[in-house]
Amino acid sequence: MKRIILMMVFLIACGDSDTKENNNTNNQTTTNNKTTTNNKTTTNNKTTTNNNGTSNNNGTSNNGTIIDPYAQLVINEIAPAGDPDDWFEIYNGGNVAIDLTGIGYTDDLEDKTKAVLSGTLEPGAFLKIIASNDEAGFKLGGDEELGLFEPDGTLIDQMDWEEGAAIAGKSFGRFPDGEGTFKTLHTPTPGVANIDNDPGAPVCGDTTKEGDEACDDVDFGGKDCASEGFASGDLICLPGCGEIDTSSCVAAVNAIRINEVDSTEDKIELLNSGASAVDMTGWYVVDDGYESAADTDNRFDFPANTSIAAGVFLVLTKDVEHTFGLGGSDAVILYDSNDVIIDQVAWPSGEASVSYCRATDGNGDFQTCSASSFGATNTP
Repeated sequence: MKRIILMMVFLIACGDSDTKENNNTNNQTTTNNKTTTNNKTTTNNKTTTNNNGTSNNNGTSNNGTIIDPYAQLVINEIAPAGDPDDWFEIYNGGNVAIDLTGIGYTDDLEDKTKAVLSGTLEPGAFLKIIASNDEAGFKLGGDEELGLFEPDGTLIDQMDWEEGAAIAGKSFGRFPDGEGTFKTLHTPTPGVANIDNDPGAPVCGDTTKEGDEACDDVDFGGKDCASEGFASGDLICLPGCGEIDTSSCVAAVNAIRINEVDSTEDKIELLNSGASAVDMTGWYVVDDGYESAADTDNRFDFPANTSIAAGVFLVLTKDVEHTFGLGGSDAVILYDSNDVIIDQVAWPSGEASVSYCRATDGNGDFQTCSASSFGATNTP
C-alpha cells in the first residue's frame, strides 16, 4: 500500500514538472513573439521610400550628394518685338518643382538683379515674363542679351541674339523645349510648348526671298539703297531674314531741311534748298514724344500731292497743320515716304523760346536766334 501511494506521489510530481516546463516553453514562445514584433522597427525602411522621391532635379542625388536645384531651368523663348510688350519664357524641364524666389533676370549681365522672380514653377511648366519698363525695369532690344541668375548670383542660363532674329510677329526659341538650338520661330507660343516651323515655310539662308521674308542673303526683292532713299551703298539682310539694314547706305544730300523752330508758338519751318520742287506725299514730321505710327497726337502727315517749290519756306503751325506742342526741351524729326529720317533737330531747355534756327538757311548749324523769322531768311 505504501508502495502504491509513493508511486502516485512520484507520478503527480512528474506531471507538475512537465506542466511547468510546458508553461515556461510557452512563455518563451510569447517572448519570442515580442521579439518578432520588433520587426515593426523595419518601418525604418521609410528612409528607402525617400529614395523614391529623390532625383537629380530636386537638389540631392540618391546617395545624398547636394546638386544644383536649378539644373533644369532654362530660358526657352524670347520676343523682343512682342505685342504689346516684349516678353521671354522660362521652362522647367525637370520632374520636380523649382522655387523661383530670389532668381534674378536682366538684360545686363553685370547687373544680375535688375528684376527678381518669385513663386514656384512646376515640373514641365512654362512661365511667360513681361519685359517692360513697368514690369521689369527694362525692355528687350533687337540685338540684346538676357541672363537668369540664382539668388547667390550664379548664372543659371543666358541667351544673346542679333538684330532680325526675332522680328514682330515671330519669336526666337528652342525646339524641342529646354534643349533644342535657338532659332527664329514663325509662331510665338508664350507660356506653352514651342511649335516647330512648317517644313514648307520659307527657309532663311537659302538666298531666295520667299513668303514674309524681308530679304534672304543677297536677295532683297528688287530693293537697293537708291530705292530706300539713299544715294548709294549696299543693303544688308539681318539674321532671321526679317529686316533690312540700311546702315551701309550713303545718305543722299536732301534738299528739304528743317530750318527753324520755336517752343512758344510751336512753329516748324522747312526749306527746299534744292533746284526743283519736292513732292512731300507720304512725308511726315514728329516730335520727341513720338512712339509709333499709331501715335497721331505727335505726328503730322503731309497731305497727298503737297509739294515745296525750290527756294520756298513752308511753315507748319500748331492747330493749323499739326496738333502737337513743342516743349522747352524737345526735338523735331522729318521722315520721307520710306520712313527714312531726312533731317532732325533737338534743343536744350529754353533755347527755342524765341527761335532756334540755322545760322545760314538750309545748311548752317542750329543756334538760338535773336528773333523769329518764319517764312523768311533767318536772323541769327
